[in-house]
Parts: sequence; C-alpha cells; structure tokens
Amino acid sequence: MWVVVDGVKENVGNLGVEPPRLFRGRGEHPKKSMRIHPSDITMNIGKGVPVPECPIQSLHNTVTWLAFWNDPINPKEFNYVFLAAGSASKAQSDKEKYEKARNLTNHIDNIRATYTKNFTSKDVTKKQIAVATYLIDKLASRAGNEKVKFDLCFSSVKEQDRYLPIANISRIMKRVLPPNGKIGKDAKDTVQECVSEFISFITREHVVSSL
Repeated sequence: MWVVVDGVKENVGNLGVEPPRLFRGRGEHPKKSMRIHPSDITMNIGKGVPVPECPIQSLHNTVTWLAFWNDPINPKEFNYVFLAAGSASKAQSDKEKYEKARNLTNHIDNIRATYTKNFTSKDVTKKQIAVATYLIDKLASRAGNEKVKFDLCFSSVKEQDRYLPIANISRIMKRVLPPNGKIGKDAKDTVQECVSEFISFITREHVVSSL
C-alpha cells in the first residue's frame, strides 16, 4: 500500500489491525481483546479529503503516523500505522542519528577525561555514571532496551556478575563480546582495576535500595 507525503509516493510500513485475541501476562489474566472497529481508528490524511474524516484536526502535517487506535487490552497504549523503513522521513531520521554518532569523535576525548575524573568522585551517582560510561566505551556495549538475542552481538551482564574482581573479567568479557569475539590471554588489561573495584559498591545494601 502506498501513500503520498508532500507529493512523494511512500510505502506504508505496517498495515492491518490485530484480530480479537487472548493475552496472557502478569496479574489477572488471560484477557481477551475486543475487535477493533472502524470507529475506533483515527486516520491521518491530507487537507480537503472528506472521507474518512479525521476527528483530530490539524495533525496531518506535524506527525508521521497514518492512523492509530486504542489498545483494547491496555487503554493506556496505542497502536500506530507508520511509513515503511525506506521512506524519506525514516531515512532522514536515521541520517541524523548517524551524523550525531560521527560527530562523537569530536567530543570523545572530553567524555573520557570526564568519566575518568569522576572515578574518584564522592558523589555516588557521578561515580556510577562514570563506571557505566567507561564500560560502554571500553567494551563497545549497546546501551538501550533489550532486543531479540539473534539480532545482537552481545549479551547483558547478569545478577551474579555484579562483583567484577579482576579474576572474573575474562568471564564477563565472554558475556559481553560477540560469540566470535576474541579475548586476550591477559584480561586484566581489558578493564581498569579501579573500575572493577568500583562496580562492586553497587551490591551494598544501602546503595542497591536507592537504585
């Protein structure tokens, strides 16, 4: 399916409404979703198009969704229809993201100097941020929400890995690096000893309770 955005023909990314289904999660479940009817869907179309009429006016030129409807199971959530990944608006967003990443090279030295300085900060929050930033930088870890494991080149550090003595750095690196990643024989040089010591403080009861 195609739509016309600013005179450009674009492919629609997701099209279709989920049929009635059973949902099983935490709490009082399972729940059954009701069927989505045309009256439940809000369309985002151009000016001068009478049918179907959009109940919310003046949104067609400031948002990227084509339609949305309220989730029948969780009223606080909405489902949207967007343009395809190859559309101009999506491509521009990706371009801006990559340009920002490229521009990071102009600031990386200052960032590293800052988190190294904060290793010795008396502020627990600053120290935690410094250690987390160091690990993201040093291990090239991805910071963000979980993704499907088959789409990743790393895995997260688990609860039992909160303590990172130097002797265990090799084991931690095996979790973080991709399956085909190589680890040097002397893993002690991979993560600074002071960082290994700093990570252990998050297991203290008074700190964990404040996280």
